[in-house]
Amino acid sequence: PLPVGPFLPPDVALYPTILFTNVPSWQALAQWYAGVITKVAASSAAHAASPADELSAVEKIYEDLRKHIQDTSMDLVSGPVAPRAPADILKAGTADSKDEAAFLISKLTEAGIPAKLALISAAPHPDAAATLPGLEAFNHALVYVPGPTSLWIDPAAEYTSVARLPLADQDRSALIIDPQTTQLVHIPASTEKDNRETAETEIRLGDGVPTKASRVSETL
Repeated sequence: PLPVGPFLPPDVALYPTILFTNVPSWQALAQWYAGVITKVAASSAAHAASPADELSAVEKIYEDLRKHIQDTSMDLVSGPVAPRAPADILKAGTADSKDEAAFLISKLTEAGIPAKLALISAAPHPDAAATLPGLEAFNHALVYVPGPTSLWIDPAAEYTSVARLPLADQDRSALIIDPQTTQLVHIPASTEKDNRETAETEIRLGDGVPTKASRVSETL
């Protein structure tokens, strides 16, 4: 076994591990789980045309979720497989990631924005193995909004912008829950351009007057 430490990469196994599965393929799993959540999604028929500013609409819906639902921080496999209905989630006021994802998808669908549930194994847990399909490979649920620029949303990330994922969700393999899914897809990691901070400092000097300084910073 390797020495246990806080900075080991998530793909390093600490102990010898034997993995096996009786699931024939990722498509079989995606089709089965799509059927599990169909009842929840069926009540969320689109009620509006796609908004002109989709990102702004998504941000508004996401902020509304955060105001009314508190994340329980439970792993995906710690509760029932099927997410609860949106009305039940709202009434309870608490939810795990799959419930939050289902709730957000229902509201996006009502706003005319297509979205799908996606499963990942968030760091520091090992990433899902591409050759071992199975629900146990995942511990967290995201929302995937397809489009020219795909949008990945972590409904449980209270302090992260809707347009970006927490570090633990980046550079991961994801299973999009759709009957047409045949394999895992890769969620890219953010780049240095996505993690830039710029600062501008202005200092005013003058005879007989106090020195004034001002600073404006912008973080992406």
